[in-house]
Amino acid sequence: TPGDRITLINLHLNKGADLFWKLAELMPERQFLAVRGSYGEQDVREMPNVEVIDNVPGADMARLVYGRTRILLMPSEYESWGRTAVEACASGIPVIANPTRGLEESLGDAGIFVDRSDVDGWRRAIEALDDADAYKKASAAAKKRSRQLDPAADLAVWREAIEAL
Repeated sequence: TPGDRITLINLHLNKGADLFWKLAELMPERQFLAVRGSYGEQDVREMPNVEVIDNVPGADMARLVYGRTRILLMPSEYESWGRTAVEACASGIPVIANPTRGLEESLGDAGIFVDRSDVDGWRRAIEALDDADAYKKASAAAKKRSRQLDPAADLAVWREAIEAL
């Protein structure tokens, strides 16, 4: 069951904090969740529709962050892979992302890509997921991508090759 928040993990400017705050201001009827990052200067503000929480240990992310998240925002300037995006997919959470090479690779067809400079495009992408069928389709694509990234089959082949030596 998805949460009800639109979430950004890491309030660093390179991760898209400025866009996050613009969206929260443009969409006061929506509930947002901001998670402080573990490095760099964090852009923390107070808004009535935004809850800011401290950095969350990895073991608690599912309960404290993903369990409360309906949509994950990844407006990062750069991502080499996008671990949080992949974690969200495992929970069936649609991810709206800036099309960096790393996020395009990790999210594949499951990603909803919008350039980080297009604030209105991000707002439209969020609103498009209000449609129950669109959300269900995006959630199913996220889960499918997560299954595609499951390393179990590759690890089994590797183990067999090593044991054969």
